[in-house]
Amino acid sequence: MRALEMKNPALILESPNRHNISYAAQVINHDLAKTFQTMVQELQEKKGCTERAIIYCQTIKVTTYLYSFFASEVGDDMYVDDSMDPKKRTVEMFHSRIDELNRDHILESMGKPDGSVRVLIATIAYGMGIDCKNVTTVIHYGPSYNLETYMQESGRAGRSNMQMCKSVILYSSLMMMHCSDEIKSYVRESSKCRRKMLLESFDVDLNNLPQSRSCNGMESLCSRKVTDAQRTALAQKLTYLKMVLKEQFLKKAKIANVPMFTPTKLAGAFGDPEIEQILQHCEKIFSVASIFKFVNIWHTSVANDVLFAFSNVFEDIDVAESEETELDNIEEFSFDNIFDFDEQDSLLASVEELFTIAEDSLIENAEEEYDTE
Repeated sequence: MRALEMKNPALILESPNRHNISYAAQVINHDLAKTFQTMVQELQEKKGCTERAIIYCQTIKVTTYLYSFFASEVGDDMYVDDSMDPKKRTVEMFHSRIDELNRDHILESMGKPDGSVRVLIATIAYGMGIDCKNVTTVIHYGPSYNLETYMQESGRAGRSNMQMCKSVILYSSLMMMHCSDEIKSYVRESSKCRRKMLLESFDVDLNNLPQSRSCNGMESLCSRKVTDAQRTALAQKLTYLKMVLKEQFLKKAKIANVPMFTPTKLAGAFGDPEIEQILQHCEKIFSVASIFKFVNIWHTSVANDVLFAFSNVFEDIDVAESEETELDNIEEFSFDNIFDFDEQDSLLASVEELFTIAEDSLIENAEEEYDTE
């Protein structure tokens, strides 16, 4: 401050914690087709509506290699429309040696929420001072040199919206040869919360961090405080879910004229014992994986509905699109696959109003209907 001749400057301190970014690290799978299968499929199907992602690479050579892979896999679908206009490509690469015209086009596109570039493969050249909009995923194909660089690069996600975003490091021992010791420890450590490991390097008070889905596999280290009112609200929503599942099963059984030899609570795979288990462990449930860990539920779609109830009550869980499905597809229920609930869409995830109408009256009416049958 003396060198800048600043007199009585205002000191502004802000936590680097990004509550809407979840962190993960995993050993790299050298089969690129498997690693980026979902992203390639989304680019082919959604094109210009693909969720925006940045893939950071350690070298220009790797950047070029990954770009060639995407160009080959996505093929002619790598454009917003059928014009094959180079300025409408959905995948681009950015490094210090690209020409100025292409550089300006990429910067302009990434600065627009609906810009044509949806997946950017880049080196650290795409660094500080660059504006980017609506980035929901940041992948490091090889770790950053240190934690400060990683925080800055991963922080490009979640700037324009409050939805839960992802920052993932894909690594191998060879990729970490020239990384700092702190990033090596961060990547290899699996018994600590990754968010807290990051923030420890920036002298952040860790005692007042809000609980969230902060890291991959870290649910066992995280818990939430549950009030009596929240527990009651959760119980009501789970009871309502039980009745919806039961009603669906009975309705389909009548339509298909199937003899009712299976108890409805078994067919629905969700009853009072499961609700009791959920309420007993609700402090530690943040994901479908944790539901399977604490509750005797074996159908993924039912677990997704339970997770949606948690999201509605506690507002600390992001329900991914893959976990949300359409109520309309209930009509596709098949008794040939009566126990394969994964083939159905989730009952509640996309119909939030079901959780805001008079649940008590619906439950009461449903119980009266079953009592008269």
